Amino acid sequence: MKKIILAFALLLLLLPQYSESSQGVNVSIHAQSITTPGNDFYVYVMVENITDFNAADYLITYNSSVFAVSEVCNGSIEGISIPLNFSVNSTEGVCRIVQHMGVEGISGTGYLAKILFSCIGEGSSYLNIQGNLSDAEGNSIPATWSGKEILSTSTILRVEMPSQVSGDFNASISIYNVRDFGSVNMTIIYNDSFLYPEEVENGLLGGAEINVSYSIGEGRLSLVGVGSGAGGSGCIAKIKFGTKRVGITAINITDVTISNYSSFRINAFIENKSVFIESESTGYPVADFIWTPLQPKDTDEVKFNSSSSYDINGFIVNWTWNFGDGNVSYEQNPSHQYADDGTYNVTLTVRDNDGYASNISYHISVSNVEPSAHFTFSPLNPSEGDTIYFSDMSSDSDGSVINWTWNFGDGNVSYEQN
Repeated sequence: MKKIILAFALLLLLLPQYSESSQGVNVSIHAQSITTPGNDFYVYVMVENITDFNAADYLITYNSSVFAVSEVCNGSIEGISIPLNFSVNSTEGVCRIVQHMGVEGISGTGYLAKILFSCIGEGSSYLNIQGNLSDAEGNSIPATWSGKEILSTSTILRVEMPSQVSGDFNASISIYNVRDFGSVNMTIIYNDSFLYPEEVENGLLGGAEINVSYSIGEGRLSLVGVGSGAGGSGCIAKIKFGTKRVGITAINITDVTISNYSSFRINAFIENKSVFIESESTGYPVADFIWTPLQPKDTDEVKFNSSSSYDINGFIVNWTWNFGDGNVSYEQNPSHQYADDGTYNVTLTVRDNDGYASNISYHISVSNVEPSAHFTFSPLNPSEGDTIYFSDMSSDSDGSVINWTWNFGDGNVSYEQN
């Protein structure tokens, strides 16, 4: 028994001594997920929830055929500078960073280092990070170390438009250095208090037309472009924007999926752009509407309201509603009841006193009203062996009941109405 106790005591002495107050420390790589050759970008070595930090020694490994370290800068935790020394093996793709405060420990959240990387080629690289942290007393600080995958691609999806405009202007969604283009799905975000899309035209890539379809929502244009396997550089779509007021705003591409003609994903670097509007447009009205209830049933009368439509230099003289079920209306604020459940594409087209027209579409989902199940039985107080008669009293307000399934609770079922 004494030998066992002694061995256990030795085992305790050999275990590393951790700072109990530093549990839950996270060290991670923070950087953009995609870049393009020729670009520089910063990588931050973030640290969260650290207590009594004093020293660090860690390695960052990367694909040296894709990225190169250009600069390594001091870190900062809660506004206090964290000095460092570093070495870089550019052949192997290894950056070693050593830090020592030499003072009382620092607690909080911040970044240990800021590293400037240059993108020198195409491909992908997982920026792996591993190392050790210690507190002011030399105790090891346990931590979770997390790297990040970064892609480099020469394919660029870019918003191209003037930097300064007066009134209407054209924006191109351009693509560069793409091979075997098949299709793209994207959302174009804009501030609809500044801009409104007036026209969307097909693009051209490698001499082949890109066929586009789109829908316009509140401050967003959802666009699908379909190609024929062409490559090179060109235009996915051309969008004519009208302007509503003076100021600075941006057009941003988001939620992008690009595929080649074999349906394999193509990664692209996104470049968005801002524009300064000197003066608003004179021309097209703005179409918009709301409806109630927002989630109608096929027994509801849906009320449509176009009061959010307007014309900045005149007035609207015509409203044309297409309810998506073959019915139309020319009222300013009509009501409509759908005969059946389903999803309907409702389009409002407004025309102003100058003859200009604009439209907007929304999808409205109309649901079915569930039937109401009810029944009676007799006798009300049956005895064992009695025949019990069940009478269906169910109803369906927007149709008829076509199936009855009875479960008598004793393992028996019936599909008769009564």
